[in-house]
Amino acid sequence: MVQGQLLVHVWSFWMLRQAIFSHVTPIAALSPSSISSSQFTYRMAKNADLPGVAQLLRDTFESDDQNRDSTKAKEIEQGLQRRMTEMKSTPLPHAFLVATPSDLVGTKSPDGIAAFLELGTMPSPISIEKEWNGVNVFTRPELPYVANLVVSESTRRQKVGYTMVQLAIKIAKKWCDGSSDAFLFLSVDHDNQGALSFYERLGFERMDLSTSQKALPTISKVYLKKFLFR
Repeated sequence: MVQGQLLVHVWSFWMLRQAIFSHVTPIAALSPSSISSSQFTYRMAKNADLPGVAQLLRDTFESDDQNRDSTKAKEIEQGLQRRMTEMKSTPLPHAFLVATPSDLVGTKSPDGIAAFLELGTMPSPISIEKEWNGVNVFTRPELPYVANLVVSESTRRQKVGYTMVQLAIKIAKKWCDGSSDAFLFLSVDHDNQGALSFYERLGFERMDLSTSQKALPTISKVYLKKFLFR
């Protein structure tokens, strides 16, 4: 699970930054409308899903039961709605994925949302050497980034999180230009051993930020990456 700010902060996705994306294509054209299994359906999120997604985020990241109120969930929902609207007008790609139980009978997932994954872009946390006009330069290109991954407690250990990440990898590949340097990355709390083990089993490797010219301030986080075309 990617541990992030509960109240989703304002992303700097909208700034024009150097990227390695091949071209700008509507998200719907890049991503499957839905993928179904015997138990779950995986698809792009809709506006109607946001209340359930907000509740799932609140319940997952708020350990203090006293803070689990409708106001908190509403604030999260408004942040999600704002980003869903803004991503339609930016050249940088962004996607919300949800998993819903194929049979809602007996599920305890908020509003039928079994899992949620947010995929956006961020500048690479490490410098990458690229050739530009015959000169090798170090850049921090825009790369696919998993901002949030949450799975409801009642649907864990059913490979839902695994499937969500695999779908994110497929989408990220379509966003990028095929460069061998392109990777999908994310961050987790340094003491979240469960999340670290989960991503490492999926082939993610820890990133060494000590060599970066601009070290990130979030030293309490561990950054992991998975190359997309190697």
